Amino acid sequence: MSEPSNKSQSLPAISASILGCGLSILIANWQGSLWGIDFTELKVLILGSVPGITIAINKFFKHVYVRYSMGAEKREFEKQNQQKINKLRAALNDPLISPDDKEEFSRQYYEAIQADINIQDSNVSIVRD
Repeated sequence: MSEPSNKSQSLPAISASILGCGLSILIANWQGSLWGIDFTELKVLILGSVPGITIAINKFFKHVYVRYSMGAEKREFEKQNQQKINKLRAALNDPLISPDDKEEFSRQYYEAIQADINIQDSNVSIVRD
């Protein structure tokens, strides 16, 4: 199974890296005081926290991307999958289907339920394959 390019991973990382590098440059070049406090002695300590801030920014951008960009695609997958589950449930409840067909529908039904779980967990790439 080939891995699709996952923009929900790369876009927030790029955004966070750009902001983290900019924050590092800003702190390293800081020469003044802020609110009457001189931060020149604390530069080393503040620079040490930049990777943590960058990771937090990455998590924030990832959440925003998944919520607003991937949300439309996820809702479409949920709708299609729910329609499939409803059709399979109706087919399984039909007393006129053969046992072989019932077994096949049952297998497809459980696959659709697993796909629904994957969609809820935001693992849409598994559903695409």
